[in-house]
Amino acid sequence: MSVFLSKEELELKGEIKQFAEEYVAPKVGEIEKSKSYDTIRNIIHELGKRGFLRVLHPKEYGGSEFGVIGDTIIAEELSAVNFALDLSRLASIHLCGMPLHRFGTHEQKEKFLVPLIKGEKIGAIGITEPDVGSDAAGMKTRAHREGDYYIINGEKRFITNGSQADYICLFAITTPLPITRPKTGMTAFIVEKGMKGFTVEKDYELMGLNGTRISHLRFENVTVPAENRIAEENYGFKVLMDELNSERVAIAGQGVGVAKAAFETALRYSTERVQFDREIR
Repeated sequence: MSVFLSKEELELKGEIKQFAEEYVAPKVGEIEKSKSYDTIRNIIHELGKRGFLRVLHPKEYGGSEFGVIGDTIIAEELSAVNFALDLSRLASIHLCGMPLHRFGTHEQKEKFLVPLIKGEKIGAIGITEPDVGSDAAGMKTRAHREGDYYIINGEKRFITNGSQADYICLFAITTPLPITRPKTGMTAFIVEKGMKGFTVEKDYELMGLNGTRISHLRFENVTVPAENRIAEENYGFKVLMDELNSERVAIAGQGVGVAKAAFETALRYSTERVQFDREIR
C-alpha cells in the first residue's frame, strides 16, 4: 500500500523496476564502456515496445495518458540503474515529444511523435548555444522564411542525443535583423537528420554520461519545410516554457533515482565492510 501512489502507479513502478534490474542492469558496463550508441538505442526501442514511452502522450497516437507521475516513476527507476540511459529517453520522448504533443498538428504527430512513442526514432531538443545557457531568451540561432521553407543558421551546444537524433525540436529567432525579441520572436521547428547544412561538430565526453551523446551542432543554411514548424511563427517561447515546466518534474525523478542508488550502494557496502572485527554500519 502507498498513500502517495495509486494501484496503477504502483504496478507501473514494479514493472519498470523489474525491467531496469533484469534488462538494463546487465548492460550498464557495455553502455559506459562502448563507443557506440547502439546499446542505448536498442534499449529505448525495447522501452517503446513494452509501452514505457507511452505514459505522457495521447491514446490517439499510441500513448496511454498515464501522466506526469507515471513519467516521473519511470525516470526514477531507470536513473537508479543508469542515468545516461534515462537522459537519452527523457530527451527523446519528453524534450522533443512534448512540444509535438502539446502544439503539433495532427500530421506532425503522426509523422514525428508516433515513431518516438514506439521507440523507433530518437529525438532531441535544441536550445543551448555557445553563448546562451539558462538565458534561453538570448539565443542567436536565426530562421527566415523563403516561400514554403525556413532557412536556419546558428549553433547549438550540449545537446543531449544531438548526434544520434532523428528529429531535433530546434528553437530559433524569426524576427528580422537587427531586431531581436526572443520572447515574442522565437519559433520552434523539427529539423530532421540528414538535412543539408546540418552537421555535428563533436560529441562531448562528460563524467558519468559516456553512454549517451551530448553534442555540439551547427546549422548552415539548413532548409526546413514550413510544415515542420511547430505552432505559429513567433510562438516558440511559449512552446519552450511549456516544455521546460514538465521536463523539470521528470528531472526531479532522475535526481531521486540517482540518490536512491547511491544510498542503497553505500548501505549495502556498510554491511560487507568489516573493521575492528565489526561491520562499519
